[in-house]
Amino acid sequence: MREWRQALQDVKQGKRHGVYVLYGEEPWLMDEFVRQVTAHLVPEEVRDLNVDARDLTESPLDELLDQAETLPFMADCRVLVGKNALFLTSTNRSKVEHDLDRFQSYLQNPSSHAVLLLLVPAGKLDERKKIVKQVKQQAVVIPCQPLDKDALGRWVQRRAQARGLALTAPLLELLVERVGRQLSRLEQEVEKLAQYAGKGPLTREDVERLVPRTLEEDVFTMVDGLLEGRSEQVMRTYYDLLEKKEEPLKMLGLLAYQFRLLLQVDYYWRRGYTEAHIAKVLGAHPYPVKRACRLLQKKDSAFADVLRDLLQQLAQLDRAMKTGRTQEERVADLEVFLLLASHRLKGKRAVAPR
Repeated sequence: MREWRQALQDVKQGKRHGVYVLYGEEPWLMDEFVRQVTAHLVPEEVRDLNVDARDLTESPLDELLDQAETLPFMADCRVLVGKNALFLTSTNRSKVEHDLDRFQSYLQNPSSHAVLLLLVPAGKLDERKKIVKQVKQQAVVIPCQPLDKDALGRWVQRRAQARGLALTAPLLELLVERVGRQLSRLEQEVEKLAQYAGKGPLTREDVERLVPRTLEEDVFTMVDGLLEGRSEQVMRTYYDLLEKKEEPLKMLGLLAYQFRLLLQVDYYWRRGYTEAHIAKVLGAHPYPVKRACRLLQKKDSAFADVLRDLLQQLAQLDRAMKTGRTQEERVADLEVFLLLASHRLKGKRAVAPR
């Protein structure tokens, strides 16, 4: 977040630039940057006249550039936001044509009374493109990627402390486990917990009762139950998810992800790697790796072979679901798989790594 904080500080100190490009897979950082820049540069009473946002998969960039070249009304500058600026990536599927020659000229001489913010919801820019090379030279480029474990913990603690909420390390870990790493949802849950706790202490039971599990957390609970042979719990969770209108195909994808993660963690864990080292090697967040290691302590070396076979079955089931299966058939297909997987996995005993 260093570039993000520095760019925001520069704006607040009066050192604003004409064009900012924010890219990455953490939308909260993009939205918060836009919010703070807007709040600092444009008085609230005239924002309707000086702030505009366009989806660049539906509108040409020219519409924002036209406004950038128009004087603001009763304000020092306009704030113009171009969402989904995917023309800066390799995955642009928009049918909208953007005048990149005009944008290149604008980058060389941006308006002194406008700030243009381009938001790119992608992990990286396509640096092979001429326009991206120019953007990196003449605009402020800010990565907005998911935070690592330490940065995420500090971020949550700052949001909690600002609301007078004390979060111990175990409660922080539980909150992230249940919510995931999405900052917007974490902020919502911190706000909810702060309102509930007031100035009093917060307990583990409070967090478990007030913070709903994500679909990913429910699927992990199912995987945990599969490995323990708790088929009744697995099926109860499955039926609960169906009641919530969750799609079997989406659940299947998350099951496959969890199985693949278990296989990867199993490989390194049995070779004596620590949880932190495994997370670093895999580029994974420490929380799911920690949970995977906990489950692996109860399984022998034959577990990996069974898991590989189940992954192949999931791949076959995925293809079948995508080729003409009805919703009722998809529900039944995944139900049968869960019952068979529970039976196959429950017999594997614990063997500690050497």
